[in-house]
Amino acid sequence: MEKKNISVLVAWQYGFTKYWQHFGFFIAMSCALIGIAVGFVIGAFLFWSLIVMLLNDTSNIMLLVCLYTMFFCSAFAFIYAVIALMLAPSRIAFDIYDNGSSSFNRLWVSRKMVFSGLIGNCLYFAIFGIFLFSLRFFSLWMVAIFCGIVLMRFSLFEFLIIDKNVGPIQALKMSWRLSKGRVWLLFKTSFMFHSITKLPLVGYFLLYPGLLMCISVYRQLLAENENKDY
Repeated sequence: MEKKNISVLVAWQYGFTKYWQHFGFFIAMSCALIGIAVGFVIGAFLFWSLIVMLLNDTSNIMLLVCLYTMFFCSAFAFIYAVIALMLAPSRIAFDIYDNGSSSFNRLWVSRKMVFSGLIGNCLYFAIFGIFLFSLRFFSLWMVAIFCGIVLMRFSLFEFLIIDKNVGPIQALKMSWRLSKGRVWLLFKTSFMFHSITKLPLVGYFLLYPGLLMCISVYRQLLAENENKDY
């Protein structure tokens, strides 16, 4: 299908219109996510503090092994929860985009989706790490340009995991194909999203119109590539 003009401003207007239509729900959802995140961080901090205290007060080998095991398991659970909290808002935004409604139980993301998101993020940032390592051999500007292009090409993988329920490798491959010839569009969309959501005090509460804007752009990219074999 021939590429058409996709306007980021039109996508933003759509996202903001949807946001106002569901303003109360989005504010409640944002507050719920903040409450869950704060509660989890406080709980993790208290739990890890207790483990550190016990580690300092014991010399029993078996107890030390148990405490270290508990520490690493809780650290993994913390990372798991962070990924789940990262994916949940996008899942809610997809519900609003597709169905015009959502619910609080959609905050609980499936294990498959969370593990796909975790592996996908590890691979995504591994690519970034490779480019940082290449600074030893190439100039900063050259690495920055190529790094930006590659990261933009892979930036749709989380949407694909949520929307298409695919694994991390497949999501990265699909993102690369969807974004062919669309790096500038994705850069403008990313710039707009981060400019909105990083505003002091109110930025987090503008997360959902930003996500709806990104989903609108993503769905248009899907539409123009609908006949391609992934």
